[in-house]
Amino acid sequence: MRIIGNMKSTNLVDQIFSAARKLDRPWAWRRLIDLRDFTGFIEFEDIEHLAKRWQFLTRDVIHKGRTAIVSKSALDLARVSTITPLFPDEIFRGFESFDEAVDWLEASNL
Repeated sequence: MRIIGNMKSTNLVDQIFSAARKLDRPWAWRRLIDLRDFTGFIEFEDIEHLAKRWQFLTRDVIHKGRTAIVSKSALDLARVSTITPLFPDEIFRGFESFDEAVDWLEASNL
């Protein structure tokens, strides 16, 4: 998912969750969130809300997901470690490079 321009944090989270809901077994997909051209700010409260919605969606599923977040913002990349505990069955990693993010997602080992 690529986010371009400015968007309210609540709308961004809704868009991410909406995209996930369109997939069959969204927890089984490896995800890439590209924020390189995003100019807004993501409120932590909205990430917490997304985490609760995701936990409800995956409540009966055993999985270990992978999400790469690509950003030019040092703040976005630093926040990756703070959101990880909100998603106990997910592995998050931040990248400045799109290619490195794709390589990590395509790697067979977690």
